Amino acid sequence: MKRFKWLLLAGLAVLSPAQAVTLKELLESAERQNFDRRISREQRERAAAEERQAWSALFPGLTAQGGYTRNQYETPVPEVFGGGVITPLNQLDGTVRVDVPLVDTGRWFRAAAADSAEDAATFRDEATRDAVRRQVVTTFYGYGAALGVRESARRSLGVAQAQHDLQQVRERAGAATQLEVTRARAEVQRNLQVLTDTETLVATTRRSLRTLTDSTRLRAAFTPGARVVLLGGGWIGLETAAAARIAGAEVTLLEMAELP
Repeated sequence: MKRFKWLLLAGLAVLSPAQAVTLKELLESAERQNFDRRISREQRERAAAEERQAWSALFPGLTAQGGYTRNQYETPVPEVFGGGVITPLNQLDGTVRVDVPLVDTGRWFRAAAADSAEDAATFRDEATRDAVRRQVVTTFYGYGAALGVRESARRSLGVAQAQHDLQQVRERAGAATQLEVTRARAEVQRNLQVLTDTETLVATTRRSLRTLTDSTRLRAAFTPGARVVLLGGGWIGLETAAAARIAGAEVTLLEMAELP
């Protein structure tokens, strides 16, 4: 088990050349940088803002206005009527208006709907967070397992190569047949194929881990003229496709469901 942990840390050092990356650091990076998490957080914040806006419409409203008028002449009141000014030369006008909603069912229904939408966005954000964390943990240990399988394949290849060399020596000494040498050579080729498959598995899981924990590389791919292929037409896939299109990339969206 200890050897597996060291092997996993050594492999994860590829993700961060400065130091090995731990599972805790990957989870924290996914929380900050994962594309799905960023989208769900923004939608949650937007739903919360819409809820505040809907409830604020039920509060009393205060409106104050002011104006300045420069009149051509000042209109005084004759002294016989007590004097004074009807229209001053410099006229300042001000109004204050207070609106108190007493019964407005439409606003109450909109506020209740916004409250439900905010709760739904919160639950969706929490579900997305749990899904991303689960994917990161699964891919993390899958990557460690892939490193272990690759190490085992390298050892098996070394044993097969040594066996092939031994059979060649035995053949030259007359103690082995050509068939035994051919079998040893075939075993070497089989182990080479297994090693190639494990190298592909390591590269795939490493790329998956990078995609889950760092959206910088994903955003860097959204350049004008770039060709992006997305799997799935859910709300996350559509948001990602929209972001890629805004950046000028050519987007192909693959979806199993039939078009309506």
